[in-house]
Amino acid sequence: MKALVTGASSGFGKLFSYELARKGYDLVIVARRKERLDKIAKDILKQYKVNVEVFQADLTEYASLQKLVENYSDIDLLVNNAGFGIVGKFIDIELEHELKMIDLNIKALYFLTKKYAKTMLGKKNAGIINVASTAAFQPLPGFTTYAASKAFVLSFTEALNYEFKGAIRIMALCPGPAKTEFFNQAGVSKMKLKEMDPEKVVKAALHAFEKGRRIYIPGMANRFIVFIQRFVSNTVVMKFAAKLFYNESKHSLNLQKEER
Repeated sequence: MKALVTGASSGFGKLFSYELARKGYDLVIVARRKERLDKIAKDILKQYKVNVEVFQADLTEYASLQKLVENYSDIDLLVNNAGFGIVGKFIDIELEHELKMIDLNIKALYFLTKKYAKTMLGKKNAGIINVASTAAFQPLPGFTTYAASKAFVLSFTEALNYEFKGAIRIMALCPGPAKTEFFNQAGVSKMKLKEMDPEKVVKAALHAFEKGRRIYIPGMANRFIVFIQRFVSNTVVMKFAAKLFYNESKHSLNLQKEER
């Protein structure tokens, strides 16, 4: 069995790589930061009897996506984890930065899901995990385009789960805040919400995937927040989001760090 993990140089992607290696998967780990990937690959090879291949790529570039699929056509599990967010008022964020985010969060995920789903048909236990977010369940002023991009991931994955009807397993992972680089990279200097242990998120997500879940929201608090939003108007949610994110935006954002 071989798994391909995007955004594998840090955060959830790195942890997915280690956990899948522990489960006996050979790996293709993908990100832009090759030095980090090489270090992770070397460490995994020391710990587990699996093969690890490193593929350096900027997945916002169509040519890189094409080359990735051409080089690795036989994949049993795809983990679409690569993505980033930008905090701030929509009118203030640079157009190019958000277009790059849309290219990674939506277009790259769509492309890889499309390409690999076709090769997975007829394979036993083949599947896809698309990393969305609890942000996918409601509009978030201050995190406007990011939340909308994750709403696409959630809707897209749910619909495919129905279309595939068990022929290919596919699940949307919707984590809340976790102790990764994500919020620092997004421009949030200090998170006001409790952050989860990302290792626990990954292990629980793989367990949920193996059980055939369509959507997995890790953490009781996150599940409760998503549930209670059914009974609260979007206006209330948006007022809370505005207070949470507007004052946390940075004027300069380092968009060279894209992995969640």
